[in-house]
Amino acid sequence: MSATRLSATLEGGAAGLALFTEAFDLVRSEMQALVEANIARPLPDPEVGLVLYRAINLAHIIFGPLIEQMLSLSLSDPAVLERFRDAAVDLLTRPLFNEAPATPLCGFGAAIAAGTPRLDHDPVVLGGDGVDRKPNRRLAHPCEEADRALIIGP
Repeated sequence: MSATRLSATLEGGAAGLALFTEAFDLVRSEMQALVEANIARPLPDPEVGLVLYRAINLAHIIFGPLIEQMLSLSLSDPAVLERFRDAAVDLLTRPLFNEAPATPLCGFGAAIAAGTPRLDHDPVVLGGDGVDRKPNRRLAHPCEEADRALIIGP
């Protein structure tokens, strides 16, 4: 992806949306072919899963200048690109965790202490089975507040 196309995609707008949609449709087709060939498994939430899959494959492009500065390497070096490809394959083919964490991982991997789920603006009414008895309200993910603080600050 060229710098111009990447810039337009990241900035949004009609051109960015068109480029992102085109790339997303391509990834969706490729993944469907991999699933049909029994090389990949179907994703439980295909839309979000494919966005995350695409993000893994584009990370070295999106964050290129920062990666080069931080790690003192060149992304134009074929050996470095091979490292990124190998790392992406490893992340996508082997579980990162031995089992699902008991609490969600938030921010930079710090676990938020387990507790009662929070509801955006209204109290949660949980039954004995842990189900929200106010089904028209959205349970807030425990990481949302921590993530907002990391992005926006105090």
